[in-house]
Amino acid sequence: MRTNYWRFITIGMILLLGTSLFFIHPVSAQTNVTNIYLPTKGTINGVFTTYHRKNPTSVTKKVIHGINVHGNVRIRSNAFQGSIVIPSQDKSYKLNGTKVNNENTPYPYYKGSVLNHNGWKFEAYLLHRGYHGNVVINLFKTNGKGERIEAFTVHMDNSRSKIWTQQNIHTPLNKKLTRDSNDEKISYTTLKNKNYFMTTSSSRTDYDLLLGLYDDGIDIEVEGWENRDVESPWKMRTWTDVSDMWDEIGQSKSVVTRVNILKSIQDANGADYSYFDLSLPNQDGQESFTIYWYSDSLGLLAIPVNTSWTDLLHDGSNTEHMQVTYKWNYQNAYDYEYGNNNEGILTDSEYNWRNGYTPHNSYGYIEIPVDFDLTYEFVGNYREYAYAGTSDTVWYNDQ
Repeated sequence: MRTNYWRFITIGMILLLGTSLFFIHPVSAQTNVTNIYLPTKGTINGVFTTYHRKNPTSVTKKVIHGINVHGNVRIRSNAFQGSIVIPSQDKSYKLNGTKVNNENTPYPYYKGSVLNHNGWKFEAYLLHRGYHGNVVINLFKTNGKGERIEAFTVHMDNSRSKIWTQQNIHTPLNKKLTRDSNDEKISYTTLKNKNYFMTTSSSRTDYDLLLGLYDDGIDIEVEGWENRDVESPWKMRTWTDVSDMWDEIGQSKSVVTRVNILKSIQDANGADYSYFDLSLPNQDGQESFTIYWYSDSLGLLAIPVNTSWTDLLHDGSNTEHMQVTYKWNYQNAYDYEYGNNNEGILTDSEYNWRNGYTPHNSYGYIEIPVDFDLTYEFVGNYREYAYAGTSDTVWYNDQ
């Protein structure tokens, strides 16, 4: 009888303990919900193409989709904290923010400051939780008006960058490099097949194509005069290409309501004993000006350039390294695609060199590295940014 009594007590205690554990479990789960650990790896939205010309007839092309990042971002209750590291740029961003209401997105939304970069802020959208989660983080810098002037987007979702390389592409100098529909084979066309040429106050209008590229998210041209021995007009032009950018962002085209262009950079680095004189723009802050081009069918065209702000690397004169940055707020990116009214983003300058002093490569050409970059802004279920860039070297013939 006593044995049965203790057996009954023992069974009752086990049942009571099991019941208690059952009711404790939801509390533990609730604790896990308020402490969200996110993926430690991800990529910055964007695509960058580089060319290396080996000789006058062939180049090597390399395309990189996304820039690798790592970090330790965590959400604890309503606090968003952690850091993002970009190894290839030797940069890190320490984030500290909180959850806020945002009626423009269906996702939990956080915003705050970047502690180690003065003037930088961030916003984050929590798309999914856990190891296979995804948090979208926009890091941006604003001007005195609160407008975003620098921005990039990180997807912390364990993604990694993708690299594609093609060797020995046959492309003679002064041809426009294009890609066919399967994005694997390269072809080229001459500028003479197109409908426009540059012009200045000079009567000459048969300008030469020094470089032409059609790349993911960006089309560019550099034009001027060949076979000169002291100077040449130097005009750089960029077009947007939104259709290439859908694979570079996290949202589908169907949910994106607007695509803006935030920034465009045109950069040229002259050889030793050479320099650029910027004609347009020629000072910081210019918001509108006109650059003239010549069309075989239409004659002289006045092409307007309208921006929110313009920054020059130097004062615009006698500088070996020329860089012009255009910035916009809420400017439709489609307005700057090839064939639309704006006819691209233009810069007008003069390239000068000292004959007999400026170095030439083994093939007898002056080499001038050029870089073009665009920053897009996509607005849909959330806001995100993506860059498109291309880098090449103009081989300039002055003989």
